[in-house]
Amino acid sequence: MIQIADSTQHDYILNRLHAVGMLWQEIDLACSQFFVALVEGNVCGFVGLEFDGVYVLLRSLYVEPALRTQGIASRLMAYAETAARARGAKAIFCFSTAAGGYFLKHGYAKTPVALLAQRVRNAPQMHYYLERGAALAQEISYAKWFVPRPTNGIVIRSATLDDVAPITAIYSESVAYGTASWEYDPPNINDLRTRMQTVLNGGFPYLVAEVDGDVLRYSYASTYRPRIGYRFVCEDSVYADKSLRGRGIGKMILSALIERCAQQGLKQMVAVIGDSENQASINLHKSLGFTQVGLLPKIGYKFDRWLDSVIMQRAL
Repeated sequence: MIQIADSTQHDYILNRLHAVGMLWQEIDLACSQFFVALVEGNVCGFVGLEFDGVYVLLRSLYVEPALRTQGIASRLMAYAETAARARGAKAIFCFSTAAGGYFLKHGYAKTPVALLAQRVRNAPQMHYYLERGAALAQEISYAKWFVPRPTNGIVIRSATLDDVAPITAIYSESVAYGTASWEYDPPNINDLRTRMQTVLNGGFPYLVAEVDGDVLRYSYASTYRPRIGYRFVCEDSVYADKSLRGRGIGKMILSALIERCAQQGLKQMVAVIGDSENQASINLHKSLGFTQVGLLPKIGYKFDRWLDSVIMQRAL
């Protein structure tokens, strides 16, 4: 039998989450709901949901080891999904680094972490990850939609501070696995909010690309050098969720950034590209009129190897 967990069962849930390392923070009962599986009156497993409007984050799925071949996990998931639908949910999301195959078998599909960061940013578990960029970068995310996904096409627009959650997810992944940035530890959402506010306060354009309503790429201009003599020059930055790379959206958003900067009276744009092996970024900038004006060989160190810095420039 499966039922909504009551207060007498919370200690069992907490103890099991502690035991398997799944309790990252105390459960926020205001926006969480747990369901328990009972066998002969004893709790043998549970699943937890966190609600954020019409979207739901599946927080925890646990079944006692001795009973894991009896289909209890599948029944818990089905019960949780029914409960989510009953509350008008459009989709249910989850993170998994080890059980991805299990979720794929149950109708979930891999989805960008940035999408989760946008849709369920107020869920306690999502909030936890956003405050710890490194943990966020390690996660693999999945989604099951109960209604057809919106198809709004691609929209390039000015970013706001409300976009910091998906931007944090995109940048965290880039720092953790790429050489575009030479940071070692992914910053958290508070760090990215402060950095974004600095760009906006400086009067520079900060853009996002929405794909079917989800922020999956961003680009901004910033000060190239702080001395007043450089005030007509800016430096560009472009980052994308890995699922978007190679689809031409980078050219769209960088083109829009170039146009905005030109309209503001800036005269030159400089691209400082991490590593000469980053051909995707080099080719993107070449396609929009940038030329390579410098190369600083082996000036950076990341992932146990030396990296070049490629300097490209175009007139605005």
